[in-house]
Amino acid sequence: MISPTSGISEVPAGKSGMNDSPMYAHSGKGSVEPHTLIDHLQGTARRVREMSQSLPEHIATVAEAAGLAHDIGKATRKFQARLQGSPTPAPHAFYGAKWLWENHQSRIASLLVARHHGGFYLDCGTLEGELQGQTLPTGHGTQEWAEARSWADNHPAIRDNPLFLAAKQEERTWPREHVAKYSDIRMAMSLLVEADRADTAEHYDDRKTVFTPQDLIRICDNKYRDLCSQGGAVPEVLRLRQEVYETCRRSYPGQFFLLEGGTGSG
Repeated sequence: MISPTSGISEVPAGKSGMNDSPMYAHSGKGSVEPHTLIDHLQGTARRVREMSQSLPEHIATVAEAAGLAHDIGKATRKFQARLQGSPTPAPHAFYGAKWLWENHQSRIASLLVARHHGGFYLDCGTLEGELQGQTLPTGHGTQEWAEARSWADNHPAIRDNPLFLAAKQEERTWPREHVAKYSDIRMAMSLLVEADRADTAEHYDDRKTVFTPQDLIRICDNKYRDLCSQGGAVPEVLRLRQEVYETCRRSYPGQFFLLEGGTGSG
């Protein structure tokens, strides 16, 4: 068991004053109101659960917990100012991961939260060192960490949520074999990222954009060509992509499939 760190913040938890003001995950757009942070966290977690009906429980629960914590780091003055147009960078993913680690020691859920914007790679050892450390990564501030921690510690929908304990227990059942573990982590990351985007799109009502079948085929064809032109792709992966895509195009012209679960691609 890894002991949580303490004493890193400049402002004691619960004393930052941030909990008196509404926190937002995304700014307003046109007639759409800003997206409140708690609504986005709960909405993302709910969507993870909806998308994972056919997946093993250990993947679904850990990804769901990550969804509930993934944007905790937005509960800072600096990030809220960013939503109002401030040019000052305001990274947020690490703070949510650190809160998960210190409060629940959820190793995989913390990895998902920490990497949900920066790209997925298996660096659990490095990440654990950062989460346990008395100093924060470059670009992160002790004041922001104190504010995000205070918000999460004082919001009952986050602080008292039994989902985090369930996720910690499910992590104990995670596959130990490397390939299986890697595959399951990728699937959980995919669930988190896709649920995050879906909840944001629903808030802005972006789902109602209408495309004709011809528009969608053109979009898919362009995306397929982009994938095939990427450097460094394994030849076998390219061959498989080509076989699957061309088979679908021949067999189902003008039709499309709705993916109701994570693809594992992030």
